[in-house]
Amino acid sequence: MRKEELLKVYKTLWSEYETICRAAGASARPSDGSSIKIDERTTNSKDIGIQALCFFPEWRYKKTSPKERIQILVQSRERYSRAENRISRSNVQVLYLRPPANESAQSLLALHYDYETPPLSGHPIFHAQFGMGDFPPQDLHAVGFRSTIKTPPKETLYSSVRIPTACMNFVSVLLGLAADHLEEPIFDQILKLVRKSDLSKWDAMCQAFEARLQNGGYLPSHHWY
Repeated sequence: MRKEELLKVYKTLWSEYETICRAAGASARPSDGSSIKIDERTTNSKDIGIQALCFFPEWRYKKTSPKERIQILVQSRERYSRAENRISRSNVQVLYLRPPANESAQSLLALHYDYETPPLSGHPIFHAQFGMGDFPPQDLHAVGFRSTIKTPPKETLYSSVRIPTACMNFVSVLLGLAADHLEEPIFDQILKLVRKSDLSKWDAMCQAFEARLQNGGYLPSHHWY
């Protein structure tokens, strides 16, 4: 795997995703995919790091509520093995916000999806965890987000629960947003887009996890540890 190849696949997926969303009246920024970049800090002879920051302004609060609106920020940092052509680490932050009435946008929910191999003890290999969200203001300005994020008091949030999930990498989160917020025909288009992308073929490096699933015959959570 070459970093130019990986970057092209990410940007191609984003371009087609943005086009589908825009045709449905749902803005996805930046439209040109300029925030998708190779992360040179985590790129070396063995791995390629890639990062993305996206802003979804004024999306439906849920797909059955055409009037009520929500804003969404997504920031991903992922790493791929050059030799294996597989993803070896992923962190995707998602922040849901009430559209600002003034200069402040109220945080409604902040969570992140994590994956790394080998997993740490007590950490499901794929999991979600609630938090506060960490989005540098200077990066947000570049994707068109100008509001100040108003977070809830830290003492009101318990963030030590790790919830086992599917592999929720960047492309999986984009698909999930479409499922939650866009009408069914639009979601179907995006599902087809995701299924044909190389990002869905470049699987996670989790051979031990895959073997446990094959031998277990069903899906209890202990397979994730």
